[in-house]
Amino acid sequence: MNSLTPDQQRRRLTIALSMAALAATGLGCQPDGEPATSPLTVYRQPADFASQRPTLPVKRKPYNEWDLRETVVDALSRIGAPAVPELRNRLTSNDAEVRAQAADVLGRIGPDANEAIPELIILLDDESGPVRRSAARALGQIGPAAEQAVPSLMRVLEDETLKKQTRDDNDAE
Repeated sequence: MNSLTPDQQRRRLTIALSMAALAATGLGCQPDGEPATSPLTVYRQPADFASQRPTLPVKRKPYNEWDLRETVVDALSRIGAPAVPELRNRLTSNDAEVRAQAADVLGRIGPDANEAIPELIILLDDESGPVRRSAARALGQIGPAAEQAVPSLMRVLEDETLKKQTRDDNDAE
């Protein structure tokens, strides 16, 4: 059996430490079986994974401090596929925040939300930047089943008008 090079050993150690850190920072459960962090927790992405310490949550909130929205997002995402038809209906709401929230939950459901792919593709052209971002993220979280979204995602990536709108949305936040 070949022995590992120092670089391979370092990479394996980095991966093992990262997995341990993620498990220890709330991706596990509290003793009551509830998740240890808010479903809306934001995680930083390291620029260079191999050279950085494990990624840790920027914001953590115990389950008993979640607001109603966070609790509902968690509940719907745990319900999974049975919640998809209602969430698909919300993707056409007149309220941009409702559309974005529905897309966020569909993304958390992941591959089981593949029925919503056509509506999420349509939302890539929504007038609201947060809705477009949520739709793009949800399509990515659905994974390979969202293959049909690749041309639309590439178009959005290359669209100068949307680039300007995205910059304007980011400046407004």
